[in-house]
Amino acid sequence: MDKLTRHQRRTDRIKAGIPFGSPKILHHHINGELVVCENAAEHGCLEREKRLIEHQGKRKCLHCKRYDDIENLTITVNNQVYHSECKRLYMGRQRYSPEKWKELEEKRQKHSDFRSILKQHGILK
Repeated sequence: MDKLTRHQRRTDRIKAGIPFGSPKILHHHINGELVVCENAAEHGCLEREKRLIEHQGKRKCLHCKRYDDIENLTITVNNQVYHSECKRLYMGRQRYSPEKWKELEEKRQKHSDFRSILKQHGILK
């Protein structure tokens, strides 16, 4: 669904009978119908459900912003969703200076290349 303009939102609130200044929120459903939500929590649940439908049940990584299957993601108690690799990269960038981080990434890449060579020759499983 396209982003709605302020005028469209205002018009839809009037159609639904929601007075301005009311804590009620108007939710625009995928099929075009309007749903009046009593509070932000209810609206958040409907929005999450809408995104799941739009992206075929995939969730969005907090760090790389890509949608992926739930099996490939980590979901925390606080409902943060991320790839393990994205989290590792994010934490590394927070912890180290850019020069040190580049050096560590080069070492990791060399190590990864070495492990793949060992696996190809059957030395490493």
